[in-house]
Amino acid sequence: MTVYRFEAEDGRILRLDTETATLLLSTRWSAGRDQTRWIEVYKTKSGRYVQINLTLWQGERDSVHLIEEAEALHRLALSEHRQRTDEGDALLAQAEPELTEEA
Repeated sequence: MTVYRFEAEDGRILRLDTETATLLLSTRWSAGRDQTRWIEVYKTKSGRYVQINLTLWQGERDSVHLIEEAEALHRLALSEHRQRTDEGDALLAQAEPELTEEA
């Protein structure tokens, strides 16, 4: 379990508990390789979407911020299938008709 505290744009301090939030997306593995920088997208119990930018690099810090549902869906739509969780796939499937169009 990891708890992140971060500041919203309006100055409020928000808390994300990764144990109780729903993981939708993790780009830790890309093209079959473990990454040293990646993102995770969560949906909280209150319905907010939170993105965490994670890093393994010394001297860099993880960053956490709220994102809009549209940005979360955009990230889900452009991610590799294995990067999405079942919950992420379900959310994407619900939005698919409005989100994408035939090429």
